[in-house]
Amino acid sequence: MLLSLPVEILDHLLLYLPLASLLSLSSSSKSLLDLVRTSRRLWLTQLARWRLALPGDHDIPTLSFRGFEIFKRRYQIIQRCERYITELSFTHLPFLLVDIDHQSGMVRECLSDSTTRHLVTLHLTRLVYTERKNEFTDLTRVHYARHLLAAISQAHILTTLDQNRNVFEGSLAVSQWLGTCSLDPPTPEPYPVGEGVAALAESARALLTPESTIEDVLTAINTAMFTKEQFRGETDNYYNVENNQIDKVFLSKSGIPITLSIIYHEVARRLGVHLQLTNFPRHFLLGFRATSGDTMYVDAFHKGAIYTRARCLQLCPMAPINDNEAYFAEATAWEVLARLLRNAINFSHGRRGFSFMYNLYKLLHRIQPEFASRDSLTQVALKLGVRCPFLGPLSSDIEKEIEEERERQKRRFTVKDVKPSHVTFNIGQVMLHRRYNYTCVIRGWDETCQESAEWQLQMGVGSLRLQDNQPFYYVLADNDSNRYAAQENLVPCRGEVSHSHLGKYFDLFDGERFVPNSALRSIYRYLQ
Repeated sequence: MLLSLPVEILDHLLLYLPLASLLSLSSSSKSLLDLVRTSRRLWLTQLARWRLALPGDHDIPTLSFRGFEIFKRRYQIIQRCERYITELSFTHLPFLLVDIDHQSGMVRECLSDSTTRHLVTLHLTRLVYTERKNEFTDLTRVHYARHLLAAISQAHILTTLDQNRNVFEGSLAVSQWLGTCSLDPPTPEPYPVGEGVAALAESARALLTPESTIEDVLTAINTAMFTKEQFRGETDNYYNVENNQIDKVFLSKSGIPITLSIIYHEVARRLGVHLQLTNFPRHFLLGFRATSGDTMYVDAFHKGAIYTRARCLQLCPMAPINDNEAYFAEATAWEVLARLLRNAINFSHGRRGFSFMYNLYKLLHRIQPEFASRDSLTQVALKLGVRCPFLGPLSSDIEKEIEEERERQKRRFTVKDVKPSHVTFNIGQVMLHRRYNYTCVIRGWDETCQESAEWQLQMGVGSLRLQDNQPFYYVLADNDSNRYAAQENLVPCRGEVSHSHLGKYFDLFDGERFVPNSALRSIYRYLQ
């Protein structure tokens, strides 16, 4: 009876069936199998329903006869991605840093196929920026999705950008990578920068005529960017690392010379005007050949002001700059990206954790090794206990220290089958530190203090009532630090804790406590 219906009606009815019913139906007859496999509208609907759709799917000519195969392949890719995220939660649990190798299966797969990369990136972005807004977010899944997204972004930057690449695309990739590896909770969804630049270009284009000179083009850009959209140079919070991120600059409409110049440069490019990226000391500029034949410079930080070469040398009166031809040479895309990363390192020093700094040094070292301090990167690696094969051979002493630190980290995750009665508090319990007044969540414990005598002396353990002969707890503090606290210093409290590593140990917060994830339960087996 079903086959007696007109094909158009049958095709429409198929849109409302779940996937399992579709597969079952298609196995009942060859006619239905052919209809299911060749329905373009059906598989466009299924791709959207399962969040497997990509921009441009409507233009795929083979979707009419390969819809099921395309759906199946994408579904399998996402399943592999999800399995990889689960693997990460177990393999990286003991270590301070989640350092995903660019040669690992999922990253390598994304680099070898653009469709896979777009699909996985879209899936991970949705997890990181959408799923985390839900009340019962899968914290572990989001945590490792973000790390994987950062690894794919970094690998893509390194493998696809070259010195002739569009600097705007490169800086946008770096900006989005900075956002994913910073782990700052919560983070808004990235601003659609491409749309923003296109709108600026069209706004400026409306002010031009076929007879417009380059000066007219610059005036039009200034009107669109600084008068209409009110972009400005950031002066109140200049050294915020987000001023190096193009998407953040578009949101705030304020930035530093280099980010405002990159946006300005891209708007000019879309209007058919080439501006020279100029890596001027302390103040990024854009050079151009004026109608007079002279080379002039645009200062995007000061609303598109135009300077002579002599005026540029006076931009920093407190630190005079000598006239040097190298200061006015055209910068490559790599040099601009390296400057963005150096800024991020300088702006983050003392404000961000070692993991964030390691990622910055690592990418800078791969883009421009001569500007990445090998000593600084080595010191960060020692703190984190992370191997750095891209640095080449290290001294035997440093290699030994890194391995010792890795062993120390592993020892903090020895398997515990039972919880002794004198260990009063529970994993996932929210606590308040009596002495230092920070809120924290317990992620592990030792029956007695396991830190060195030197550490105990420094932290005043000997002045405690029970000294080191009491349970000590590994806690995640609300200032994003990791602490080791004595039982007598902790008291239960209510409320949630914000920490960038919550997802490493917990699945969710149920309103009263954090629920340990399967990786942590594999260490504290009595929680199973």
